[in-house]
Amino acid sequence: MEDEDEGFPGGPYELSLLPNFGKHVAYKLWSDKVLQVERKMTGVSHGKKLKLSALSLPLPVDDNRWFWDPVDTSGLRPLLLTGYESISHGLVCALAERWHEETSSFHLPVGEMTVTLDDVACLLDIPIVGRLIEEDDLDHCVGVELLENQLLFTVEDAMEQVSYNSGAYVTYTALKERYEQLLNRCNQLVGEDLSEEEEEEQRRVRPACVKAFLLLLLGYTLFAGKNSKTINLLWLLAIQNLDELGEWSWGGMGLAFLYEQLSLTSSSHVGSCGGYMSLLVGWVLAHFRHIVPRRKYEDYERENPYVGRWRPPRGYSDAGHFRGLMDSMEHCHVIWRPYEHRRDVTPFQDVCWYSGWIMAGKQKMVRHLPERVLRQYGYVQTVPRPPTTIVPLAPAEVATAFFEFVVHVLSQQDRGDPVPEDEWWKHSDGYIKWFYRVSHPLIVNPAPVPEYIAPRPVYQEVIVEQEWVKHPPDPLQVINNMRVRVEHAMEIPEVASNPLFFNILEGLLSDYIVFDKEPVPRRRSRSPRVQEQE
Repeated sequence: MEDEDEGFPGGPYELSLLPNFGKHVAYKLWSDKVLQVERKMTGVSHGKKLKLSALSLPLPVDDNRWFWDPVDTSGLRPLLLTGYESISHGLVCALAERWHEETSSFHLPVGEMTVTLDDVACLLDIPIVGRLIEEDDLDHCVGVELLENQLLFTVEDAMEQVSYNSGAYVTYTALKERYEQLLNRCNQLVGEDLSEEEEEEQRRVRPACVKAFLLLLLGYTLFAGKNSKTINLLWLLAIQNLDELGEWSWGGMGLAFLYEQLSLTSSSHVGSCGGYMSLLVGWVLAHFRHIVPRRKYEDYERENPYVGRWRPPRGYSDAGHFRGLMDSMEHCHVIWRPYEHRRDVTPFQDVCWYSGWIMAGKQKMVRHLPERVLRQYGYVQTVPRPPTTIVPLAPAEVATAFFEFVVHVLSQQDRGDPVPEDEWWKHSDGYIKWFYRVSHPLIVNPAPVPEYIAPRPVYQEVIVEQEWVKHPPDPLQVINNMRVRVEHAMEIPEVASNPLFFNILEGLLSDYIVFDKEPVPRRRSRSPRVQEQE
């Protein structure tokens, strides 16, 4: 490990932002060629299990309002339309290597970016305002009681689950079997000629069936842990009262869970990543046009969750491939605000400006800091305040702060200036220089430097290469901007329904795709101002 006063090769050159960088996997990847080749990590995904067929996840017909009314009240029904059947484990691995717990963000050559509450709302169409669960992980006795009383397990089966899983967990297999048993029994208890005993059983079985389904759905999506075989019964606390299903910020808790799972991957020994991988991959597809080929889903309906707009391609399992693409990222590769053309479907919500702690239970408390990714909100990125200024709070205080988010949103003064319409990437003059001094935006050492050549610090080299965007725009960047506008225009209902306009735009888009194969030029500005920085 390098002397902390001198920093690390490739950055950070000072440790005010990332004091524990020496333990991060990115530090080892910089110089360990063997690790670069051999490092593998899988993203836990249950997308195939969300297929709506009798062989995967049977559902009652829409007429069964006893089932669908509470599901709709919870706001979780759109999750049924969000699961990718396949994801790129190489992409997840390369992306997780750039995650830093201190900032709750990915560190990229263009600066920090992250999955925000707005991303969750737009991609998944689930509630982001409401309560956060604050309880600790449950003990064995509470787990048995919940399985018995809420899901109608027998005492013996409940004790077997908790004992076998060494805690308050239930296997997906057992939970799915229980859900199917309850659903079958509900389908039998219909009609007007039920006995009093059958009516009483119906009143017990129907709520249990809904709860089993919701717990299964949450385990397949928002709260998929590294252990792909079990689901934490903690989430059963949030759904045990069907009358309160609409009070929870499922999006906020799901985002906190994803943040925490990404933070666990900072060690080179971790081989899997939990959290909702369809959300993570969908975020990449929405924000970047060069990392993964974006294959549009032809049957996508505009009012559905935006994550369903694309289908990720199969393959692409090599993490090294994605490291190279991310290391070469330029501003023109980023779609900073991909949802502006569909604000009529998912309006921006003020809670997205909440700056502070969010959590998914007492053990999963993380920072949500919009001031670090202002360009994703349409504002000029400035050097943000240190994340350590976010004072640690007790779980009950975090729950209260988020529920009363209006008091804790980023002020207009802290948001700064909106970005110009044609400069979505814009940052303050000192931001990139500061970022490359305190961060490690490149994962792989680009090339060894001969000993007799005094190397220029990486952050200064990148500043020189990126300063060109402050001068007259490059033609390829202009073309990329035009392409984005054409893509957005094609998704406007009035345009999509007009064959003449749509075909014209589709032809233009085909012409623009040719430029995807063209390398983005790296011009070096030699203005006096840039020379002074060297």
